[in-house]
Amino acid sequence: MLDIGLGPNLVGGITWHGLFTALAVAVGVVFVARLARNRGMDEDIVFNVAMWAVPGGVIGSRLVHVIDRWGFYKNNLEEIFFIWNGGVALYGAILGGTIAGVAYAWVKGYPIGKLADMAAPSLLISQAVGRVGDLINGEHFSKTTDLPWAWVHTHPDWPGLSRLPAIPVDGDGAAIGYHPSVAYEMMADVLLFFFIWKLLGKVSPDGMVMLIYLALYSLVRFGIQFTRADPERIGALQQAHVISLIVFAIALLFIIYLLIRHQTQARAAAT
Repeated sequence: MLDIGLGPNLVGGITWHGLFTALAVAVGVVFVARLARNRGMDEDIVFNVAMWAVPGGVIGSRLVHVIDRWGFYKNNLEEIFFIWNGGVALYGAILGGTIAGVAYAWVKGYPIGKLADMAAPSLLISQAVGRVGDLINGEHFSKTTDLPWAWVHTHPDWPGLSRLPAIPVDGDGAAIGYHPSVAYEMMADVLLFFFIWKLLGKVSPDGMVMLIYLALYSLVRFGIQFTRADPERIGALQQAHVISLIVFAIALLFIIYLLIRHQTQARAAAT
């Protein structure tokens, strides 16, 4: 079992989560800009879109988190705006950033589909980098397991101590580990990156790669969520399960729509 003794704060009020989130954003934006330049697109377009997509991602991530923890925030409304105290949701970041970026690109007349497809692999890189901070912080709580790769956070400032009565122990008094759910997702992000990267320039129409990314990530997240112990539930499922199913369904509907439209346009062009 892996014992993680690092605390959530790197130095002062700077958290590991904050550091790797900032690094993830920077890496993602630079990746898309260079990819755009290599494909003959003005990289300034990417930076212009990022100026809206990044704040949109921040707002979306906070909004979903607040909805998740509404039982707390409804009695502490001022805390909603204290984002520096932590509390973001990855799904909210993906959806908020995508909506804001698409809206701005549409207003400016930028090629939305091409930009979205180039953003898909960069999102997976950003997710993997950002999850390093989650891994160290231990702020996502998982189910216990006796698997050899289980882990346990033992630092006195570990966020889990505020939500758990005690670290569970076995009959001999030894700590019982948890599923490294964040590590599972990081590995899945890397594998999905290589798959999505191979699709760039090989599938059409534009926008299809982004939709495939959203559909596949939703399926992966749905599966990994069974190892997590998030308290927010909708019926028999965790809230993240339901969000995953909704995103998958919407992505699948748009994939079908784009394929039908593309085939219709191809037949019209052939006549």
